[in-house]
Amino acid sequence: MSTVLDFLRPFGLCPELLRGRWALALPFVAVLGVLACGTDGAANMDAAEPWHTEAEYEIGGLVEGNATFARVTGLRVGGGGTRVYVLDSGRERLTVWSPDGVQLLEVGWAGEEEGELGSPDHIELRDGGFLLRDGNGFVLFAEDGQYRQTVSLPAAVGFNRFRLRPELMLPDGAFVVSLRIPNGVRAGWFEEDPILEAPVLRLEQVEDRWEFDSLAVLDIQNRDLDLRPSESGFGWSLHTAQPYSDADEIDFLPASGTMVVTRENRSDPGLVYLHQIAASGDTVWSGSLRFEATPLLPEDAAEALTAEARAVAGTLGSLPLDEAAALVEQALYLPDYHPAVMDTEVMSNGELWIRNHEKPGDTLDLWYAVRIGGGNAPPRRILVPWSFYPFDATDSHVWGIWLDPESGGQSVVGRRLVRDSG
Repeated sequence: MSTVLDFLRPFGLCPELLRGRWALALPFVAVLGVLACGTDGAANMDAAEPWHTEAEYEIGGLVEGNATFARVTGLRVGGGGTRVYVLDSGRERLTVWSPDGVQLLEVGWAGEEEGELGSPDHIELRDGGFLLRDGNGFVLFAEDGQYRQTVSLPAAVGFNRFRLRPELMLPDGAFVVSLRIPNGVRAGWFEEDPILEAPVLRLEQVEDRWEFDSLAVLDIQNRDLDLRPSESGFGWSLHTAQPYSDADEIDFLPASGTMVVTRENRSDPGLVYLHQIAASGDTVWSGSLRFEATPLLPEDAAEALTAEARAVAGTLGSLPLDEAAALVEQALYLPDYHPAVMDTEVMSNGELWIRNHEKPGDTLDLWYAVRIGGGNAPPRRILVPWSFYPFDATDSHVWGIWLDPESGGQSVVGRRLVRDSG
């Protein structure tokens, strides 16, 4: 079985240091909010404050023109809520809007040499401008959209046999990086064991060389649904997310140069640990949450199997549904309980939003908002429409994309956050 220690030994990194740093993040050392706590000290999410959202702003829609979005992969709100930055990878552009739908700025990268942008997947707001992150590094822009600088990872530097993925650019010139592990290698398809853990590393230039330092180890077991028609290694392969994944989630906070790791306790369903880790490797805050443990029923498993099989058969076109179902059944991960965490998003207001598996209604999704760093603010239980996915939140609004289930079109909407009375 491959572990992160196998990755580290060829580079002379100290396993004891790695274990020590990660060990700091594992025990519970702080209680979130001011809620009544259970016997394990975790904040009981049953007592979270009830909130809902109300429609207020909409940008774009299912129309042709400059306000049509193809595939939004990033969204941030700046200027005290007056500027909405939308990263649309489908149309290869970043646009900036006022909340009422007036376009203020557009930056494209298709066929442009300036900035040398690849396929950006992340936007970060900074004083006086913003930056876009692609697979090679970071491209900085002024607030008016003028190109400033490209900062790339060193092309010749890799970790073991893997290329690096940029995550954070730090003020001292160092980077936080993860590994670009090929799907087939991670799945263990090439006469090696599957890779079940993946490190997050600090990359720093020391004189004329680049050095790595370990920050965290992510449990990626049960994260991916890996499919191929045979073990021969020939033919097609598909890789997507497991519908009931309980793998670690990680979110990066560029303003503070930290990251938040969300980890489920598989031996205690419903218990979730949160750890905020600095780029120095120190744990700056920890907490834990207690969600209701919900058994995974046979009908839940059957529904997931059918949905994944239909998606596979539809993607390939020539594969019969029963054959797709047989492949999915072999690779599908089915825990005894629903994972407590389905998605996480870090928001501008300092909260971590966690999408839970609970279904409060046919048209609603449920997110829990937790204050990163603790403090006196209790977690919030926020209902949103099921066709809405949040990307960023201020103190008054949550912004995200609205998905039309029939056409697949997207619009960018801002919904007012409203605390329920009583």
